[in-house]
Amino acid sequence: MTDSFSMDMSIFKEDARKLRLFSDKALPAAVEYTLNELAVQTWKRSKRNLKDNFTLRNTWTARNMAFEKVAPGRRDISRMKSMAGSRLEYMREQQEGVTKSARGKHGVPIPTTSAAGEGQGRTRRKRVLRKHYMSNLKMAQGAFVRAKRSAWSSKLVLPFVIAIARKMRKRFIYWESPRGKRGIFQIDGDRLNMIYDLSEKRVTSSPRPWLADATDKVTPMFRKLYGKALFFQLRKLGAR
Repeated sequence: MTDSFSMDMSIFKEDARKLRLFSDKALPAAVEYTLNELAVQTWKRSKRNLKDNFTLRNTWTARNMAFEKVAPGRRDISRMKSMAGSRLEYMREQQEGVTKSARGKHGVPIPTTSAAGEGQGRTRRKRVLRKHYMSNLKMAQGAFVRAKRSAWSSKLVLPFVIAIARKMRKRFIYWESPRGKRGIFQIDGDRLNMIYDLSEKRVTSSPRPWLADATDKVTPMFRKLYGKALFFQLRKLGAR
């Protein structure tokens, strides 16, 4: 997820014209400096914004924030571009928000606080523990279907599922409550912790503008940076 910067050459026309007349390198140098500074400042601000938008358990997200300066040696102003953002694709979803729909017969898997190791709670603030990734769960496959067939009462389905899972030496089960609550649960002694909620067929996450806020604050710096760069190049030429 990145924002890119390019130049509108309509401002500072007279100074830009002077630089073009005096040197074929000065104006590209000024533009390159401006675009690079915009990228660096956006990178710095977006990194600071992470703490305002996310609860970070480690440095992985911050370490994948990056900026890209104008390609070295490029002198064609119309092709100059710098960028800033994140290397991680999921950060695009965080910036823009996303709507996920269930692919199978069950709902969208929503990790719970238990999946993040935070115990029982309403709002998950940390990332899912690696051991609770969907691909790592050792499920008691078919236990729920077998329990429904065997139980003579809806109240006995869950005990049957747990008994079947323990016989299979598995700690994770799928279960549907009589009220329609669905999910993947972990058998922890006498407790049953929901790891993923599968009750919703569609889930929409709100945007977290970690990058847009940074870009909005940096963009007004454009004129000041560009003017500074042009002035520097003019003085440099005048000193020759």
